[in-house]
Amino acid sequence: MRKPVSLVLLLVLGGIAARLWLRDHGSPQAATAQEAFSNKPSGIFSSSPKVESISRLPKPSDSALTDRSSGASPLKASEIMAELLKLKDRYPASNMLMSLTAYDETALVDLYRSEPELTNKVALTWALAAVGREEAARCLIDTLTADYGNKKLNTGERMAMRDTLEALGFVAAISDHAFAFLRDASAESFWEQRRTWREGVPQAEAVADKRMAGLALQAMGFSLRSEVPETLIALRETDSEFVRETSGYIASAAFYCDFGRERGIQALLGHRLALHGDPRFRQWYQRTQNGSNWWAWTMSMVRNSKR
Repeated sequence: MRKPVSLVLLLVLGGIAARLWLRDHGSPQAATAQEAFSNKPSGIFSSSPKVESISRLPKPSDSALTDRSSGASPLKASEIMAELLKLKDRYPASNMLMSLTAYDETALVDLYRSEPELTNKVALTWALAAVGREEAARCLIDTLTADYGNKKLNTGERMAMRDTLEALGFVAAISDHAFAFLRDASAESFWEQRRTWREGVPQAEAVADKRMAGLALQAMGFSLRSEVPETLIALRETDSEFVRETSGYIASAAFYCDFGRERGIQALLGHRLALHGDPRFRQWYQRTQNGSNWWAWTMSMVRNSKR
């Protein structure tokens, strides 16, 4: 039997639909007003972003994921929102997200907050990764730091937490709040003090805080911030148990930095959403000097951790 839709959710969806209808079918006056604000950032998919933290990044290359070469009209935001609600715990195609802009952030946050099930937020999480700024940062951080009452997470919920932390890395390209959170969250002690959920099996629970700290380090790579490579190199030169046991996450962050700076943040998000079976990480450590150096270091950490 289908569960009844709550009144709160209907009200939220109604309000969002009204805003999106005005966005897609607005009057000439509304269009003129939007043009007047054309110097505002339009998210990480913009070809000419205006926010300083993004404008330092390389322009996405022609090979970045896009479906606009076919001449098809971009999906309207209202249609994309409907598709995201249907996807729930599945990843959206990156080209679906290209028509969303920072103007859609509030509507996405409203949808995200109105969904009670953690696993049903996944598609919306990655939409926030594409266009989010400070509002999205607060929303995703709230999910990571909420009081779950020591609930044991199932596999889907556990992966949704990972998605939330990684999506925050893309938001951190623009949001200083998100980047500051990731810096703090890259310490194991941060999660020891704040994590209020439990892993489903004892072995995973024993390393959960270290795993979340490693994921925060990896997420910093998605931000493409200029200070991240220096941070990673400093960790590589540090001999500690934590660094040895999170070396895979650290090397992955280095790969994301290199990949994103060469191809652009749009292509990086597309790579993350199509991660399974993607050969580019192997190509990086087999064919580039920096990748080879990081791979050799990671393997040495793995050998040392087994002693």
